[in-house]
Amino acid sequence: MMEEDITDIQHSSTPTSPDKEDLQAAFLIRLGLVSRQKALQPNVDHEWEQFLQKKSIPRRKRQRQMRLWIGGLVAAACLIGLVFVLIPPRKPVGEPEMLFRANSLAEVTLVQKEDGERIVLPVQATEAQVDSALKANGIAAEDAFSISTPRGHSCAFTLPDGSRVWLNAESRLDYSGKGDERIAGLQGEAYFHVARDEQRPFVVRTANVQTRVLGTQFNVRGYSPIDTHVTLVDGSVQVSTATGRNAVTLTPGEDARLQADGSFDKAQVDIKDYISWKDGYFYFDNVPLEEVLRELGRWYNVSIEVTNPTRAKQKLHFLANRHQPLDEAIRLLNLLKVAQVERQGENVVVK
Repeated sequence: MMEEDITDIQHSSTPTSPDKEDLQAAFLIRLGLVSRQKALQPNVDHEWEQFLQKKSIPRRKRQRQMRLWIGGLVAAACLIGLVFVLIPPRKPVGEPEMLFRANSLAEVTLVQKEDGERIVLPVQATEAQVDSALKANGIAAEDAFSISTPRGHSCAFTLPDGSRVWLNAESRLDYSGKGDERIAGLQGEAYFHVARDEQRPFVVRTANVQTRVLGTQFNVRGYSPIDTHVTLVDGSVQVSTATGRNAVTLTPGEDARLQADGSFDKAQVDIKDYISWKDGYFYFDNVPLEEVLRELGRWYNVSIEVTNPTRAKQKLHFLANRHQPLDEAIRLLNLLKVAQVERQGENVVVK
């Protein structure tokens, strides 16, 4: 029933009896609910005629029926409201997502000895500076110590056993030469060129995997469980979970990626995808944009917000110099026309 029809009934010049007004009001309430839910398409004339035929029903009985009917409508409305409370609306597709958050804390390249003594190095410490600091502070082959790097900086150094390590940004290496094994606990990412020692295997442990070698070159990435890789450049390594299960052996050019069930996805890969960072480059081959953005966030220590997450899933090829400013990386990303990348102060917004 249209609004003008309702107005005609409410303002008719012909007076209506109280009984008829009650019936009309009840009918309009019923019709309004049906119209809002769009569940029925009633025949208005037929419905109204049926109401008029009920005038012979005693007034008290009609009022009781109308109260029951209106009560039913109220109960139905409450039930509908309860459904909306119990089943909240789904999150809109494409809602903005904070992909990476900047760290406002001041950070330095740091060496910490087993006794707790801390040795602060220049943020952009060279390999020679780190090596000198280790020797000057009397760290021997059997000692335990740790080295950590801030966001935006990596460093290289030589361990007391002669192995060389390249430690990526926001990473930490805990090394111990005690016992029958050389143990390197890793948080983040590192490239290893291990000095061969048949009697003392070299073991790299992350929170989720361990890699056991005698002497070889390989990369270990362990920033998170869903981004855990071991990539072999030369020689042979054995990779297993942190508890020693599901062991696989890699040959040069192979990568083992940890799966959610604890198994490994072993595949032949282009090793440049995994080790170019140590030579000063971002190098990504057919990977989702979100992986590139996380690396930019970690290296430049900026927050990354994606306003259209579906774009972040698109795969691309990307190469950039890590020693160039952030604006240059953004310019190169925009040339790919996968998404619109903008710098807003210390944040990056991807549309």
